[in-house]
Amino acid sequence: MNLLFLADVSASRVIGGAERVLAEQARGLARRGHRVTVLSRGRAPEQAEEEALAERVREIRCPFDPERPHRLLTATWPAVRRGMKRLRREGAVDGLIIHQPIAALGAALGQAASAPAVYTCHSLAHEEYLSRHPGAGLKRRVQAGIRRLIERRVIRSCGRVVTLSEYSAQKVHRVHGIPAGRIAVIPGGVDLARFRPAADRAGLRRRLGLPPGARLLLTIRNLVPRMGLETLIAAMARVAPEAPNAVLWIGGEGPLRRALEETAQALGLGGQVRFLGFVPEERLPELYAAADLFVLPSRELEGFGMVTLEALASGLPVLATPVGGSCEILAPLGEGFLLEDAGVEALARGVRSFLERLDADAAAAPRLAAACRRHAESRYGWDRHLERLEALFATLSPAPARRAKTD
Repeated sequence: MNLLFLADVSASRVIGGAERVLAEQARGLARRGHRVTVLSRGRAPEQAEEEALAERVREIRCPFDPERPHRLLTATWPAVRRGMKRLRREGAVDGLIIHQPIAALGAALGQAASAPAVYTCHSLAHEEYLSRHPGAGLKRRVQAGIRRLIERRVIRSCGRVVTLSEYSAQKVHRVHGIPAGRIAVIPGGVDLARFRPAADRAGLRRRLGLPPGARLLLTIRNLVPRMGLETLIAAMARVAPEAPNAVLWIGGEGPLRRALEETAQALGLGGQVRFLGFVPEERLPELYAAADLFVLPSRELEGFGMVTLEALASGLPVLATPVGGSCEILAPLGEGFLLEDAGVEALARGVRSFLERLDADAAAAPRLAAACRRHAESRYGWDRHLERLEALFATLSPAPARRAKTD
């Protein structure tokens, strides 16, 4: 098939779960024989308008200026429509996979009615906006309302909606009125070859500068309010006096970084909390493999949790708040992985209990690592996700989904 992805993020640089799913779907479907084009919104000054991302995968980038939202009308949406026309001239588009609604609205989906369309919902657009822009005010409410209407228009133009969790499926049904029969829950995946336990974990920890006996707590998050990082740092302040060997590394960038750093200093955690900044793709596997515990302190909108899968595949236990899709991933592992709530005390109690367990039982760490890895292997390989996505298109197409001929 000739597949077109419409997205508000780029597949060329993974900075969050949405980019991860987009990149893995695009590259994975190309490996399975399809031709893939990603039409994305936004282009950094140093980026080319078009780029080959992998064999049979290219990305075409449409302009977007966040400081001048009206440019959606004058630049972004016209560029998307031009891109659609160009692709139709090059050959038929057999299927559309839409990630996020803004660029997709400019694609004039009615003009591509012969191509089945699937909407991949990571989180509801208006909820994501409200989470990233806390506070009150008319402008905030109007912006959220516009996003909700745009997403509803785009979703209702698609034959199916894909969510990564039952939690997200229920939200799509409730907020946008999409019948349950049009929603397919296809959990995300993880690269099981890239994210795996380290062959020499002790050597890896030495290279990263961890002293013997250190207990490394790790989280990789965008530094925005909904991630709950203030709660995690406050919990660390309660844990630190009883666990002086515990250190917390926080990977990621975002508007809260300075405030979080100041909080850590004010709580006397300067020596135990380290901010890594943006973590490049090539460094992620070693961080997961070196850590003792991954902490996911999300407050809301945890639609699925790609980092959770990456940690589990690396043999790293995850301690998460009972928010959204985290419950669906971690509940089958048994007790000890999901907290009672998203509060400071529950988080501190969970971390403390985990560290005590490691100290009391030398066999606990390898046993937990093996269980986490098995869980990821048995449920969350990307091949399983891609097979189900292909099968979904086959049900939408007038003829069975077909592979593009190899060049």
